Amino acid sequence: MIFSIIVVLIGLALMQPLASTLGYKLFARFRAVPISDDYLDIACIITAYKDLSITKSLLESLQHQTYKRFHVYLVADHCTGQEIAIEDERITVLFPDPPLSSKVKSLQYAFDKFKRTHDAVLIFDADNVAHPHYLERMNEAFNHGYDAVQGQRIAKNLGTHTARLDSMSEFYYNFMVRKVPFGLGSSSTIAGSAMAMRTAIFKDYLQLFEAEEGLVISEDKILQTWLVSNALLIAYAEKAIVLDEKVSGGEAVQRQRTRWLASYFEQFRSVFVVMLKGIKTTNWNQFYFGFICTFPPLVFLVLSAGIGLFISLFISWGMFQFMMFAIMCFVLNFVWALYLNRTPSTVLSTLPKIPLFILYQIKALLGMDAVKSDFLTTDHDQHFGFEESWQVHYSDSYRTYIETKQYIQK
Repeated sequence: MIFSIIVVLIGLALMQPLASTLGYKLFARFRAVPISDDYLDIACIITAYKDLSITKSLLESLQHQTYKRFHVYLVADHCTGQEIAIEDERITVLFPDPPLSSKVKSLQYAFDKFKRTHDAVLIFDADNVAHPHYLERMNEAFNHGYDAVQGQRIAKNLGTHTARLDSMSEFYYNFMVRKVPFGLGSSSTIAGSAMAMRTAIFKDYLQLFEAEEGLVISEDKILQTWLVSNALLIAYAEKAIVLDEKVSGGEAVQRQRTRWLASYFEQFRSVFVVMLKGIKTTNWNQFYFGFICTFPPLVFLVLSAGIGLFISLFISWGMFQFMMFAIMCFVLNFVWALYLNRTPSTVLSTLPKIPLFILYQIKALLGMDAVKSDFLTTDHDQHFGFEESWQVHYSDSYRTYIETKQYIQK
């Protein structure tokens, strides 16, 4: 009896993504008419840790933005003695002394050094590279009345099978936990970089960490949960594109996923409370956002499906058929989501290697205790800019699709 209940729950979890995609196709709505035409003064914060050189491409991409009303604050933590050859009055490089060893503290440090009062704050990772229209698209999202916005991150490097698999994961999540929820009237999840919010909100967010000591491994998850808990909707600006470096080897995948899995478990209770709050107050944004954030990571879902299918084969033929149907629904939706999000063929070519990626994540699951004493930072070695990445890794048809597609869909 208990096993049957568990199998049913696993099966429903496997079918839920397909139900969400169908709901999106039938009911998705986007805010089509801007409510203002403001040009916000945007503070761009870049947090660099130990390696300052990786920020060069990002800084150059910001210098070439079509949107001009911004200032960049680069926090070079643990970068003493390093230099970056760039001269621009719109860029301020900060060297904290003593070192901060914390992304949250780096954000606070930059905020304290603001040269003027900004309308909004935008957060980058050091390895990001911004599309020339990125700030312009983010400003458009604010003009549609949103107070917090997540841009679209796609890979800047697709040179290895691992990088392409990591990119495939990003394309899938961009659709399932950002585009779909936003289209259904709920909040996009935050990706950890390429997100922005109004300055007053950012200031209140930083106050959550005033008494915090030690490592904060999930500041982005804390941010998104706090925003939605306070009845704010996180918009998804699909055409505000930032290139993000993907991991190139198996060990890097393990370190990255170890950090992400630890973040999921750490934040589970908080997002579950948000979901219950949404039920109690009939707030769709809070309910659906909490629901998708409590949804198990893919590695758990795949492992559970495999175990459930194997055991049901020896217990109940009907249960085995149910699990087969649920797995088919999940696989169908996975491929459909990649298709709907126009995933490039270069990325799709690595579909047969997904089991290898799952193996890396299983190893990550076994190493989560390391997060307690280690930043588990990801090494970066892809020192090239937007134009090079865009031309080398993405086809003409994909580039045309991104450049010509309407930002707000009707």
